[in-house]
Amino acid sequence: MGSTAERGAAAPGCEVTALVIAHEILGLNAHIERMRDRFARYSCDVHTPALFEDPTRRFRHDEQRAAVGYLRRTGGVDAMAGRLIGVAESLRPRYRRVLALGFSAGATASWIAANSGVFDAVVCLYGSRIRDHLDLRPACPCLSLFAAVEPGFSPRRVAAGLAGTRNVTAEVYDCGHGFCDKDNANHDGDAAEHALTRAAAFLGLAPVGSCPA
Repeated sequence: MGSTAERGAAAPGCEVTALVIAHEILGLNAHIERMRDRFARYSCDVHTPALFEDPTRRFRHDEQRAAVGYLRRTGGVDAMAGRLIGVAESLRPRYRRVLALGFSAGATASWIAANSGVFDAVVCLYGSRIRDHLDLRPACPCLSLFAAVEPGFSPRRVAAGLAGTRNVTAEVYDCGHGFCDKDNANHDGDAAEHALTRAAAFLGLAPVGSCPA
């Protein structure tokens, strides 16, 4: 399973933490590379594993339909979640805390994986198919940040339905799906900055050098 790691140079006295970024339906692309670089500023090691059956598979933004078809043929988000859990299990012996940050399909995979007990906290960004897995109950703190504009369902209704669920915090941004990705037509810089800062705080990530020695 392909994976890269960026070391955030944890300061003395900080917990040793792994952050696993779960990619969206397009695979490991420039957006995930930017997220890796952004979160490497925190005191954690950032891992960006390939969660497709074929770890080399990539799709462009204009190949969305092909990406959906490929994922369906290769086990869907359940298969992605299984691989994500496997990555976390492999990291467990080396880290005190293992966290997940998922985008789109990776967010739904993270939601499913949160039920395994292998993660300490999870953040899901615009995981639209979480709506198909509302019966699951995360075993760790889980923050789900939905985009308000989604075809075919009401994210606000889903978020409202999750209210009061143990370990779950659900919020909605007035944006379209993919708003954190600079290469997506729905990109919203202000909302992305707020959501990603919110994610880091929820995961308990400290900027490099800010932990007391």
